Amino acid sequence: MNKYRIVGEKQWLKRLESIAAILLVVLIILGFCLSACAQNVENAVDLGLSVKWASHNIGAKSASDYGTYLAWAEMEPKTKYWFDTYKYTDSKECEQCLVDLGESICGTEYDMARQLWKGEWRLPTDTEIMELRNNCLWEWTQQDGVNGFKITGPNGNSIFLPAGGFISGENNEEVGSTCSYWGGTKSFIRNAHTIWANYDKEENSITIKCWGDYRPMGRLVRPVIDK
Repeated sequence: MNKYRIVGEKQWLKRLESIAAILLVVLIILGFCLSACAQNVENAVDLGLSVKWASHNIGAKSASDYGTYLAWAEMEPKTKYWFDTYKYTDSKECEQCLVDLGESICGTEYDMARQLWKGEWRLPTDTEIMELRNNCLWEWTQQDGVNGFKITGPNGNSIFLPAGGFISGENNEEVGSTCSYWGGTKSFIRNAHTIWANYDKEENSITIKCWGDYRPMGRLVRPVIDK
């Protein structure tokens, strides 16, 4: 009797361990879902435009934090951002030939915002970048001691874009004077549209444009979400 009782107890313990493992997986998945839902609710700022803009960058802990620099369609940061380190360089063709990922990666498997933040977050299109440029008030300012632009929408709500510059090769350039953020629309063969906003201290002037630049370079990401 004792032998059968011990065998039965061992089998019961194994079943409990299996159930516990399944519950752990369910809790982890639920945690990711709740996190995505929280981002959708808390981080979306309605500026009175066609889409809502995130309150901070991917990889950032606050609105003034630069966050993570990424090459276009890549999900991981790295130490060098150039053609020879770019995931989608077609080296069989030429040194600076790139794989065509389509006219737009918004909402696709290549969209950094969609893949890293999940939910319905995505990169802004060139049209949405121009809408932000043309329909909002841009003010050069500081937040938490960080240079950047306060962008106020038609409804009075605002977001802050820190001027984190961009990374070309291994050099972080124009930090403190330029905002350079990825859009999801291709510009030319090797380029994609970006939000490019610069403050010229000597001229005391600002320049804001939807600018096409090299996809392998490192830039910041400010996601959008549909209303």
